[in-house]
Amino acid sequence: MAEKTLDNLFYDTLKDIYYAERKIVKSLPKMA
Repeated sequence: MAEKTLDNLFYDTLKDIYYAERKIVKSLPKMA
């Protein structure tokens, strides 16, 4: 159980970072 929760947390964090980076990359040209 604990391992599965850790895996889910890890993937959720990775997804959050991935989407955040895509948002930043999209908004960079507007700032420049």
